[in-house]
Amino acid sequence: MDVSFCSNGNISYGDAMSDFKSQIARHRDKLNELHKRIHSAFKERDRSEAHKRRWEDACADFHGFRSEIDSHMDEVSLKGLSEDKQIRQFVFDFLSVDPIYFRS
Repeated sequence: MDVSFCSNGNISYGDAMSDFKSQIARHRDKLNELHKRIHSAFKERDRSEAHKRRWEDACADFHGFRSEIDSHMDEVSLKGLSEDKQIRQFVFDFLSVDPIYFRS
């Protein structure tokens, strides 16, 4: 297998591969934003019905969030580090970004 390291730090397998790093970063940022909204709304949820709805909406938004990387995460869970170059590239990019978010 022809593996080479590009100058931008991405691993290339000799053909056009996706760069998942920006997708992973967007996923991390959005999940952290949604998680922060839950904690903020939680502190005020007992003040009124409107505050309780705000907290419930924040929870629903967090739990319902799906991003562009979720299908890749599902593939990794199902296939592991198979012979699929895209899966390996996603895993390498995920480890490179080292995203910190709820349950990462």
